[in-house]
Amino acid sequence: MLTLRPALLDHQGTAMRLRLPMRVASAAVLASALLLSACTGGDNDPDPSGTSTPSTTAATTPPTTATKPPTKTPSGSATTSSSGSAFPEGVPAAAQKRTPEGAKAFAEHFVDEFNRSWTKPDPAILAPLCIDRFEACGAYLRTATDLKAKDHHYDGPPLSVTSFTALAEKAGRLPILMVGHQEKRNVVTKNGSIILTDPRESVRIVYSLAWGDRGWQVYSSQLVTS
Repeated sequence: MLTLRPALLDHQGTAMRLRLPMRVASAAVLASALLLSACTGGDNDPDPSGTSTPSTTAATTPPTTATKPPTKTPSGSATTSSSGSAFPEGVPAAAQKRTPEGAKAFAEHFVDEFNRSWTKPDPAILAPLCIDRFEACGAYLRTATDLKAKDHHYDGPPLSVTSFTALAEKAGRLPILMVGHQEKRNVVTKNGSIILTDPRESVRIVYSLAWGDRGWQVYSSQLVTS
């Protein structure tokens, strides 16, 4: 059985690293993580006439609709598809499908953007990919913000991926299991001085994804601890 705990990876003082939390998890912690307040647009109700069938929409939509230019949203640029979903800028076509394969492609994109947000660093890179930034990606964004404020950055991608696996959908959320490594990386100053070094460790993270009017977004992330 997979034991999960919230993957809150923060960057404060001497602990500003992508190190794994202590491998201790309780039922209360798991219940708290799974019972986050519901977000609008996250439920994946089976509705054959809904936005999950872009082919039907495309067949009844004038050609000009499918090619309309990107629209701006409060959280940044977005591309509007023929299905009506306004995908955040940069989301690959494979990740714009409401299928398990599309969800895995989105999880891969999310990890790539997570790595960029800590190596650039820039919290704005990751923010549009999260439903509730304070719950789903709060710690990730705080770390990127702290790195940027201090003019520090990771000298290489913190996470590497071995595989993604789609798990059973539950309550409108599609969990994607990522198996990979926290790589040995340095946090450095703009002059290259090393602030700290993270060790290389195996890691498994479950990203719980929800489909909404911006396509797939991360609802929560949890470490697998056993």
